[in-house]
Amino acid sequence: MRASAGLTYITMAAHPNSPSPATLKRTAGGLSVPTWQQISAYCSLCANVIDAREAARMLQQVSYLWKRARMEQRGTLALRGRPPALIVDRAHLSLALFVLYEREGAPPLRTIQRRGGGAVRLPLSTAARIVNRQALPADKNQLIAFLEGCRVPAQQQGQWEKAWSKVMRS
Repeated sequence: MRASAGLTYITMAAHPNSPSPATLKRTAGGLSVPTWQQISAYCSLCANVIDAREAARMLQQVSYLWKRARMEQRGTLALRGRPPALIVDRAHLSLALFVLYEREGAPPLRTIQRRGGGAVRLPLSTAARIVNRQALPADKNQLIAFLEGCRVPAQQQGQWEKAWSKVMRS
């Protein structure tokens, strides 16, 4: 992305609120998986110089690759959960929700909480228990908040509600 934009690390670091050249080099270096904030800052600096559509396409690709790298780093890349229609018990649902979280790049729980509508809809302790596979969402509101926190599209959330209802009835 930086090469496409024709930027140097020094030029990128000259922008206001930009990370240092060393941080930018580490972000692009590939020795470890940087945080999403570092990736996002790096991409936004490059996006200022290239075509908006090309920048959006590149950001989507970078997001996908970053999430895969996070799963590899955490040892969860091969993890597979069942689709909502095939979930039949608590263990299946718990694993499937964990896989959703991992596929989103295992963001900080506060990020999940914020995306899900805040502490009232999804308490931090509940998010932690769901992610650690110690509990399931207590009600549909918590389920939807967790799904929103993991960026599950609204049109797919109904399938998850059905799976949750089926499991909670049994």
